[in-house]
Amino acid sequence: MNLLKYYSNDDSTREKLYLLFEKVFGIEAAILKDFHARGFWNPDYTPYTFFDGDKAVANVSMFAMPLLIEGKRIKGAGIQSVMTDPEYRGRGLMKQLFQLMLTELNKQVQVAFLYTDKPDLYTAFGFRVIQEHYYTAAASTVAVEKKRPFRKLDFFDENDVEVLRNLFQTREPTSHQFFPLSYDSSFYLNMYNPYFHGKLHYCEELETVIVAEINGEA
Repeated sequence: MNLLKYYSNDDSTREKLYLLFEKVFGIEAAILKDFHARGFWNPDYTPYTFFDGDKAVANVSMFAMPLLIEGKRIKGAGIQSVMTDPEYRGRGLMKQLFQLMLTELNKQVQVAFLYTDKPDLYTAFGFRVIQEHYYTAAASTVAVEKKRPFRKLDFFDENDVEVLRNLFQTREPTSHQFFPLSYDSSFYLNMYNPYFHGKLHYCEELETVIVAEINGEA
């Protein structure tokens, strides 16, 4: 097997990785091709991949994720695309990739994180679990219907995508306690999911995009 890394700008090699995404996560290669073609691919995305010939069989990737924490800019990184071809599991490939990547990350960033529903797989590498919370509240649109109307955005309409691009370029932190400063690529990838892009709304007056289910007219 060959270990390749830092090849994200090599179209031919990167597109071979798409097939592993499709096999492990069910993300179609065509979606990832479109994602890159439309300029959504994160230029800081760095894959570490084992190839068996031309076939990508195990991968872990990192990407730059600067954070604003208690008013200070922190150099951070996210970890994602942790996947192994089912036919190659049990060989320690992921462990090797993780150890290599973390050795390099420890020299580059102050904090690294990943989202997972299987945290026990990563505590052995020094990760600790941070409890995730979410909050819900009922909200009425009646009081703002006339003043601040929301309209649905079409993620596959380039004019609407330009609205999103402009907002990402001009956004201001909503909190100085904790705020991710660069997450647009992850946002765009999630928008390929019909569950999310069908709930995408924009308020021009507030210069705000929300992903929400709205009952009635707004």
